[in-house]
Amino acid sequence: MKVKLLSKWLLNILFVFFVCNLSFNLEKAIANILLEFSYPENISVRTAQNRPRSATLYKGENQSLFLFPIQIVNKGTEPYSGRISIEVYLTKQVNGISIEEYLGSYSRDVRLLNPYRSPSNNFLYIGEIGIRDFILPETLPSGEYFIKLILEYRKEDGTYAASDTELLNDQDQKVQVAPIPNDVNIFISQVTPLRINPGQPLDINGEVCNSGDSSSGMLRVNFYLGQARGGTDILIKEVRLRSLSPNSSRSFNIQIDSFPALPPGDYWLTSEVQAEIERSSNTNNNIYTYRYQIHVNAQSGLPFPDLKVTSIELYSIKAYETNDKILVSKSYSSIAFSFTIKNDGGVAALPPFKIKAYLSRSPQSKDYLIKEFTYNEILDAGQSVPLETFYKLSDRIYIPSSIKNQIPDGEYWLTVIVDSDGDITEFNENNNSLSAPKKIAFTSSIYDARVEEVTFSPGVIAQGRSFNATCKIRNAGGFPYSLDPRFHVASFYLSLSPGRKDYFLTKISCDRPEYVLPHQTVDYTCSLELSNMNVPQGRYFVTCEVEDDESPIGNIHDSVRQIILTSPPDLVVNSVSIINPPTSVCYGDFIKVSFQIQNLGGLSTGDTTVKTKIFAHPKSGRGEDVLFKEYEIPINLRSHETTSRLLRVPVKRITSRIPGLGQDFYIKVVVNDDQKIFENNKNNNSALSSSYIKYFCGRRETKEFIKKHETIKQHTPQMQRLKKINKFLK
Repeated sequence: MKVKLLSKWLLNILFVFFVCNLSFNLEKAIANILLEFSYPENISVRTAQNRPRSATLYKGENQSLFLFPIQIVNKGTEPYSGRISIEVYLTKQVNGISIEEYLGSYSRDVRLLNPYRSPSNNFLYIGEIGIRDFILPETLPSGEYFIKLILEYRKEDGTYAASDTELLNDQDQKVQVAPIPNDVNIFISQVTPLRINPGQPLDINGEVCNSGDSSSGMLRVNFYLGQARGGTDILIKEVRLRSLSPNSSRSFNIQIDSFPALPPGDYWLTSEVQAEIERSSNTNNNIYTYRYQIHVNAQSGLPFPDLKVTSIELYSIKAYETNDKILVSKSYSSIAFSFTIKNDGGVAALPPFKIKAYLSRSPQSKDYLIKEFTYNEILDAGQSVPLETFYKLSDRIYIPSSIKNQIPDGEYWLTVIVDSDGDITEFNENNNSLSAPKKIAFTSSIYDARVEEVTFSPGVIAQGRSFNATCKIRNAGGFPYSLDPRFHVASFYLSLSPGRKDYFLTKISCDRPEYVLPHQTVDYTCSLELSNMNVPQGRYFVTCEVEDDESPIGNIHDSVRQIILTSPPDLVVNSVSIINPPTSVCYGDFIKVSFQIQNLGGLSTGDTTVKTKIFAHPKSGRGEDVLFKEYEIPINLRSHETTSRLLRVPVKRITSRIPGLGQDFYIKVVVNDDQKIFENNKNNNSALSSSYIKYFCGRRETKEFIKKHETIKQHTPQMQRLKKINKFLK
């Protein structure tokens, strides 16, 4: 018995230890997970009615609030997977008392959120959270509120633990809570006369009210006639009234100068008011129907409407148009139409009535229905209405691909029928249809643009230069090939081998819209620039590829021969020397200069002239070069060919203001400094002579006098003393 009690006691101790250890490990794991908002100051706030920076919530009606973007990080040391929840509150302090209003929450599952120092999956990005369809109580004080966010995450036991609370207190993050600004309504007190003939005036008296808390802004009031109570079939008047202040009203008197020409009968008069800045939860009082009907007397003259289709226009894209038809490919052509209807009768046509468009083998048949409309507006006597007036989506209607693929190939008439179901009793029931001026021919054929030939000139070009290329494009298909200046026709490339397209050159377009008929060929010539391209030297095929084609066959073609891309001419000046150099020169003397010009480039210079300039360059390196003379030397140098020149160059005056040129100078030869001959390397176009010349600042006769008496200077006392000093130093 004692053994059993001891065993039970030991089991209880082990169970308590296991539970405590499990609880400790669970709390430790939870403590190693800490989810927080990242950059809450960057969160933007907007409502469904307002733009950012002016978010306003109105009491007493459905509201929505959006916060974006939200970032969450894990500041703990363990990854987190589970469900998170974000609760959203409005909060403010009033007389030291905190007011909070719960708006809603947002939840989502998190697969994996690593600690924020991890290299990947280290933050959760939520583009936008929306709290929708909440109603603020009327008792909530108005004014500015902050938004408080509480981030919670689910623990392993399923309960939520609050992880982070953030108060969005930046100015841009505040939210205004306000009452409904205004509430406008309208009332009609009297209408005269209640029995009226078309063309007579009609007086309407009534009152507009604003029972809201703020000004309404300008008011727009519409008056309608309808055969049913509250109907808005026919708009007879639209007016604008001055703004209403809060809790105010104003009477109005509206006169309709000429009552519209309507079929005889009884009509209800309905008014509708809209405020310029209205926001109201009560929209039922914006519309008011007068308690008595208006009776329209019978009109003299033609008593019926007469509906017609007066015109049809066709529009095509990538189709081929002739004088009597439009050829449309089922694969890629688009065809659209628009039309105008008119009431040629003596009274208005009351809606609704049907309008239908068909594709038919003959104008009288109705083979394929394209489009069906319900016209819901009054069509007054003599009134014309184009398609864009009542078809709000577009000013034209495209024939859908489902219809094009359904019908057999062939020619069709496009016919529009107004009042196709006979809803309107008309004066003439046989003039409701009209066919387009051109037939539409549908075909399954496609065009097939193929590049037949690529040629170019010249055969050898320098890097960075341009050349001309011509491609022949043939339409091998059975449908005309439409060329549009807005789109590219073909692209040119340089290819190391056929079809490779290694270096893109340019795209070409046509100058004007044109068509390439089946089995017709057109030529396109363009100049291809290489100045902005780093294309290595070598041999290349010129490749042309058609841009817009329905068939992949023959879209690309290469030139038969290869273009040679080599280095441009490179002129170098060598072996500059002065023939029989004199001891010194002065202004007015001549010197003979010999030099060589060599072409180190890969291309010939061609038969041209090169500008050559002869300068005096200071031996000291200080000062500017002085131009002696400029020559135009004819050359025709092939690659690595050299030519020699001997020039008799006059010595120009070298003033003393240029340092270093008063005594010694080199001869400098510069060629092609104007780049008349295109070169890539412009740094080797000049060279200096191997010897230098002494320049004397004076005229020739002065120089000869000094030379004649130079020996006298050697025997002056000063020169004798200098000689003794030099001898002693040696």
